[in-house]
This record gives sequence, structure tokens and C-alpha cells, in this order.
Amino acid sequence: MRHFILILAALLFVGCDEIKGNLHLKTDVAFKTQYNGKHLFKAGEYEVTLSHNERSNYFKILFPNENDNGFPDLPGEDDDWRNDPYEVRFNYSSNNSIPEENGSFFIGHNESGQNVDLHGEVKTDKNRGSFTRKWEQCQYRELRTRCFTDRNGHYFCEDYWENVWGYREEEYYPISVSKTLSVFLTPQESNENVGQIDIHESWVEKDYTYVGRCR
Repeated sequence: MRHFILILAALLFVGCDEIKGNLHLKTDVAFKTQYNGKHLFKAGEYEVTLSHNERSNYFKILFPNENDNGFPDLPGEDDDWRNDPYEVRFNYSSNNSIPEENGSFFIGHNESGQNVDLHGEVKTDKNRGSFTRKWEQCQYRELRTRCFTDRNGHYFCEDYWENVWGYREEEYYPISVSKTLSVFLTPQESNENVGQIDIHESWVEKDYTYVGRCR
């Protein structure tokens, strides 16, 4: 089966955060773009930007535009949208959903508007560490007073809030999280591998049992 493997980071599962990755196309692929019509992407390496718009229900891949010189428009120049990155969207219905931690999903070509079906699987590994107690830097707001004399010699004082750095005691269990999203694009009537992009995301969360006052 012809497939196109994507592994996206956890940032794509929530909100509209973006992440960059290198996409290797083994053959030419035509995608429907948001503003530039249908565009044929030649085989090769592309630095793309990936995002997931959960509110509007679509995945988005931004391909570099060969007409973009990489510099912002000069003052007085018109912004030519034809030089913007190629935006490829994979829409899905409100009845569909993308799992945040573990599970599979499917976006058909009738939903996405592309000429391929999208199969995906989310995998998340979590490892709970040992109990930790330590002092961590924090910030809090403190009410302060400043006084001054105006040019007429009158003396004034006023209160204001200021952000102050401090420390607080924390007790927690660290949780190491590793997440990937594997996505397969399957055009019809072919079993040829189109290409792939591999991105992996890892981070550490804290399962708090106690958080002291910042001071």
C-alpha cells in the first residue's frame, strides 16, 4: 500500500502550536493548497511546519515557497500572498477526534479535501520517578508604595503591584513523557512509498503532592 509516514510531536495534539521537521518525498506528490490551488511537490527534502488546529478540525502542513526570498517585505511593498508558504490542510469532521495520548484515528479523503486517506496512531509512554522534595524558583505579586514630589512641590504616594522572584517548597513525583504520532497517507491504486518525516517529543511533568507558598 502506498503510504506516507508522519511522526508528529505532542504539540500537535492540542491547540495550534507549531513544530518544524524535515519531510523527505521519494516521488512527486500533488497536494491541494489553501491559497495556491493544486501544487505538485517534487521529490526531495523539505523543511516543513506542522500544526493541529483542534478548534477548526484540521491538520496543517506548511511547505516552503520557492518564490519566498526569506526576507520580510520592505516598507511600502505590497504583501504578495503568492510568496507565502504552501498551506496543505487535512480537514476532519466534528464527529471525528484525535486521541491525545493513545489510540488510532482515520481521516478520509472525502473529509480532508485531499486525494489521500489519512490513518494515524498516537503512542504515549510515561515513567513515574521517585518522590522529590526541593525548593524551586517562583514569582509572586507584592503591593508596594512609591512617593514623589511634583513640580509644584506637592508630595504624593501611590500603591502599585510588582512581580517579585522568590522560592517555594515543592513535593512531587517526576513523570517522564515520550510521545509520537504515526500518520499514514494512502492514495488509491498504489502501494508505492511516497516519503516520510520523523519527529519525536519528550518532556518531564510533575505530579505535585504539595506546593508551598512563594516567598
